[in-house]
Amino acid sequence: MPTGPPDPSPPVEADFGPSHDAITAELLDLTWQFLTHAPPAVRAELGQFLTDHGQHPVAGLGAPASSTGDPRRARSISGVFCQ
Repeated sequence: MPTGPPDPSPPVEADFGPSHDAITAELLDLTWQFLTHAPPAVRAELGQFLTDHGQHPVAGLGAPASSTGDPRRARSISGVFCQ
């Protein structure tokens, strides 16, 4: 009979599902699919949402809309946010 507190570590064969890297990669892939296949109205709404919150809809988070000119005229290389 064991003495002392039980061992809190899981058995070696325990499966905890996909790794954090795999989950992140899948989320990024799904996001890319959404942004590249979303209708123009959805992309425009997302761009407006980002602009309303002080973010540039093309340059991304951390780039204030005022620092890169008029966001309505901005174009991305991929054309995702082109209006």
